Amino acid sequence: MSVAVDLAPFHDDFLADAAELLAGRHQRDRAALPELPTRFENPAIARVAVQAAWRRPRTSGVAALSNGRLVGYLIGDVTIDAFRGRIAWIRQGGHAIDPAVDVELYRDLYAAAGPDWLAYGCFKHYALVPAADDAILGVWYGLGFGQEQVYALQRLPHEGKDAEMEATPEGVTIRRATPDDGPALSEMATLIARH
Repeated sequence: MSVAVDLAPFHDDFLADAAELLAGRHQRDRAALPELPTRFENPAIARVAVQAAWRRPRTSGVAALSNGRLVGYLIGDVTIDAFRGRIAWIRQGGHAIDPAVDVELYRDLYAAAGPDWLAYGCFKHYALVPAADDAILGVWYGLGFGQEQVYALQRLPHEGKDAEMEATPEGVTIRRATPDDGPALSEMATLIARH
């Protein structure tokens, strides 16, 4: 369905409605990927994710309103580091749209949000987008975004049980990470970018 929308700067008054949109998006994502955690279907938990995206340093965002009701939002933050330089990040909690609105709304949101990031000198923009919705992925690909990484899920056996995972290669043990694994994980954090 196509509806008329007005775009406005995102602000704190939109947090509760943005959380509802994010919880709905997560519920739809879980319909395709039931391995995803259920907790983000709860608007109170989704609000924590939206707030985390909104409270990062150098953050800006855009809200899409239809008859005064929030029907979509896009939040991004500018990160400056020695490895990648200046980057604008759209995080998992930083975007959602009402399913009754055409997914092309993401184009309008991005077009309105992007100039703030360009003003910071950010010419690299990254968006973390769930893979469950081909239409939404298509919009992001159409905007020139590519696929750099894919995050996967694997169920772990319940602690204290001797259950083996079916596809575990011989000689490999899969277990929950501990704080002692921090240095090894840090070594791997830039592996994809280095190659």
